[in-house]
Amino acid sequence: MLTLDKIYQASHVLRSVIRKTDLIQAPKLCPDCDLFLKTENLQVTGSFKVRGAYYMMSQLTDEEKARGVIACSAGTHAQGVALAAAKNHMKALICLPDGAPISKVEATKSYGAEVCMVKGVYDDAYNKAVELQKEHNYTFVHPFDNENVIAGQGTIGLEILDQMADVDVVIVPIGGGGLISGVAFAIKQLNPNIKVYGVQAAGAPSMVNSIRDGKIERLDNVSTIADGIKVKEPGQHTFDICSKYVDEIVTVTDDEIAAYYNAHKADFRLDRPIVKGRIVRLGLHYRQAAKLKSLMASGSAAQQQDFSDLCAKNDFAVNDFREQWIDFPEFLSYLPTLRSQNYDAMLATTAVQEMRDSHSQYYFQIDEVRREGEPIPLERLRPTIRRILFNRRQGEVIRRHEEELFDRASENGEVSVYGLEETDNEETK
Repeated sequence: MLTLDKIYQASHVLRSVIRKTDLIQAPKLCPDCDLFLKTENLQVTGSFKVRGAYYMMSQLTDEEKARGVIACSAGTHAQGVALAAAKNHMKALICLPDGAPISKVEATKSYGAEVCMVKGVYDDAYNKAVELQKEHNYTFVHPFDNENVIAGQGTIGLEILDQMADVDVVIVPIGGGGLISGVAFAIKQLNPNIKVYGVQAAGAPSMVNSIRDGKIERLDNVSTIADGIKVKEPGQHTFDICSKYVDEIVTVTDDEIAAYYNAHKADFRLDRPIVKGRIVRLGLHYRQAAKLKSLMASGSAAQQQDFSDLCAKNDFAVNDFREQWIDFPEFLSYLPTLRSQNYDAMLATTAVQEMRDSHSQYYFQIDEVRREGEPIPLERLRPTIRRILFNRRQGEVIRRHEEELFDRASENGEVSVYGLEETDNEETK
């Protein structure tokens, strides 16, 4: 049974794992009100999902942990489960729909989880996970329809009230309903006067339809650009909690989402720089860690080769972003929690930095940083430039080849040129 005490317990368990993300004011997004954003996109793994997954897995028995866990996800829950499994030395298998963003797939793998790609959407991945769970007796970690998962997500509600006691309205996106269930339950228990509204994509209105008709309904299909909330059917727990504690749910079309984003995309960046760098994860008690760090910091080709050989030999997890630009939050998602970390100070140094969690050691180095407003770095344009040059070069090669074939055929009398033939005939006359 979900209780406020359980949510407070989840907050205590998660204290050493997650970040207490900031509430930041966003006046440009809605000039007519005091709007604040809860920046869970800067959370460990880049999403709130780690809260519910970690807390739920922390409550498993030793027997359940020993069996290993399985989960299904549209991408963000997968990373939360993978991180929790790594921290608790558990085997994890994640079923992902084949349309999941590749960045989420690779991030999940980077935590050590095994990934099973499933054709279709979230619900198809869910069915596959259930099938494998029964076959191998794994412990199932549901992405939203579990009271401990909901309690973990509910810690966001506690943080909102702690950061802004006089909040009037809280607006929460809905997929399966785990996030809004936890947030609404926590907030309504502590202050019933605060309104909680849900927002769901019009192309995947499973919760909206179910609440409207007073029973859980399953959609035949879903279609929305909001890939993280493409859920055909809400859970029993989430349906019950939303029915009781959520004041209203509205839908938005893909056109509305896209139009609003395009109009305010500069405001959505939240001062998110793009970075180049490298991250390596190794065993906590690896004896040659100092040597690895030294090799990583070196710029010589020989020592870089030694570094690569050492990582390959020991099967270390290496994420090398020196040849591409990625969002800083994505860079952070490959690292353990950075509590009370000064991000600007981190971005300002190119030295190799070290971090640890309960079982792993991390070295990371940020080579270069770009912030919004700066000129677009040449490296970001190189793929386009290469493509243009390749097409141009390919056109030249084809043209020259055709000219050579034509000249050869003309010399052999295999073709005649219209006009020249007439001129030759007239001269003969």
